[in-house]
Amino acid sequence: PAMAESALLAVKSKRIFLRPAIEGEIVNTIVDAQEETINRAEHGDFVAMNATTDEELYVIRGHVAGGKYHLGTSRELPNTYPDYERLRDEGFRMYDPIGDPRLVLEVTLCEVPPGGRFVASWGETMTVCEGDFLVALGERTGLREIYRVERDIFFQTYTILDA
Repeated sequence: PAMAESALLAVKSKRIFLRPAIEGEIVNTIVDAQEETINRAEHGDFVAMNATTDEELYVIRGHVAGGKYHLGTSRELPNTYPDYERLRDEGFRMYDPIGDPRLVLEVTLCEVPPGGRFVASWGETMTVCEGDFLVALGERTGLREIYRVERDIFFQTYTILDA
């Protein structure tokens, strides 16, 4: 309820790099040199890398990826991108976001859970700090996922639609 009352609308506005995940692959999401969360890929999932200063890796479920990104319009990464050859060899391709509005909530100090972590929809704990953003998926049909986006990464990858 608190999320719906004080949330803003935002869209993912930056391209993402995706590659097919290997079933059972464990992906540690590292932000600011600290582990944010861990996730185990399932059959059909993707490993995502944001083109941000942290270049954080994370898992996107296969059944969710098509609702977030235009999967039919993949492109090669620009050869001017740092580590272009390594990322290309690992199978990463570039995709555009669909741009559906999401509910987002800037986390205040009183909303930070004890220990600064909460259990994410994939069953692992996830770090959350004051100033980060919680992003909700499925707001029109009932919330099915809420995840944290670190503040600097949020402003590198999302655009707020209303203030």
